[in-house]
Amino acid sequence: MKDTLALLVELQRLDDELRETREARATLEKLRAENAESLQVFEGILKERALRIAETREFCEEKENELKSIEDDNRRGRARLGTISSQRELTALNKELETARRNNQKRTEELVKLLGELEEVETDHRKKLAERDALAGQMKALEDELAERLAAKEASASQHNARRAEVRERIEKPLLARYDRISRGRNGLAVAQVLTGNCGACNMAVPPQVYIRLQKGESLEACNNCQRLLVFADSGDAEAAAE
Repeated sequence: MKDTLALLVELQRLDDELRETREARATLEKLRAENAESLQVFEGILKERALRIAETREFCEEKENELKSIEDDNRRGRARLGTISSQRELTALNKELETARRNNQKRTEELVKLLGELEEVETDHRKKLAERDALAGQMKALEDELAERLAAKEASASQHNARRAEVRERIEKPLLARYDRISRGRNGLAVAQVLTGNCGACNMAVPPQVYIRLQKGESLEACNNCQRLLVFADSGDAEAAAE
């Protein structure tokens, strides 16, 4: 019986290792998908900022061209002063120059405002780029760390599968079927170790007579609460299981 109990403990350990490998792979795939989605959202924000910058630059160019056109009109107007021969023409020209001056002032104020907005959006864009790069670096570091852990687990997976097949061959078919049935119904945990008088899975107290039998290792016992198969563990086994 002790050999059978040892085989059950080993089978549970191997199943735990393989399950952790599958979970690690799923976690890494999920993390990569979530990171890619987050970066895609960030790229959308950056694209929006870049579009706003381009539009603001275009407006600035338009205002600069308008100012240039007004200044050209002013130069031509001032050049006409030498050709004026009547007070009426002079009055009309002065009105034209005053209108041009006011337009020039208005366009200048608009340009200054636009340049201020351009500086703000460019500063914000540079900040967002830095945040994107920092976030991408953190994501990459975490992905690499998980990938390294997964690689270590996958390197041992083939050995675990081979040993698992050997162990299952050595366990009697009815007991193996019972193990599989409990494992399916208890999230993959069919064997629980007992050290301080409680089931290591559900933490329910084990009856004293059952605890004594577990210490002797001469019978197969099950938890009255969770129905998992119980094995007695000394302190060294419990510490190894916890790690």
